[in-house]
Amino acid sequence: MEGEEILRVENLVKRFGDFTALNGVSLAIRGDGVTAIIGPNGAGKTTLINVITGRLKLDSGRIFFMGRDITGASPHKIVRLGIARTFQIINLFRSLSVYQNVLISSLSKKGSDVDIDGIIKRLGLNGYRDTEVYKLPHGLQRLVEIAVALATKPRLLLLAKC
Repeated sequence: MEGEEILRVENLVKRFGDFTALNGVSLAIRGDGVTAIIGPNGAGKTTLINVITGRLKLDSGRIFFMGRDITGASPHKIVRLGIARTFQIINLFRSLSVYQNVLISSLSKKGSDVDIDGIIKRLGLNGYRDTEVYKLPHGLQRLVEIAVALATKPRLLLLAKC
């Protein structure tokens, strides 16, 4: 998918009561690099990630991933299609080890052979493989969260305030 459009959103609108968080947002992301969405607090960046990943339902608009309309799909289905994400607030099993967190995430890819130790090593976490997540400093917990996301073998990884 290098160079080709991997994600397209069209005219996304999301309201919370009288407040409009997304007002006609459209964008396209290609599969060959890094794209940043920047803006001040309250600009709608997290809301955008939440609607793309199915955690929030849109009021209107369409979302396409690899040419497929995923508007309204469940978060579980979206992960299986190949979109992973991190969260603003770390979302890990704190009493489990680094390895166990990544292993659990890898189970979302049925029939997939995920190199858990390879992911851990690539992110520089091999010295913490068997350490419970709650014992790690915040920065290392962020790396574990990225490892967890990578264990789903995503085609698109959305990072929220990493």
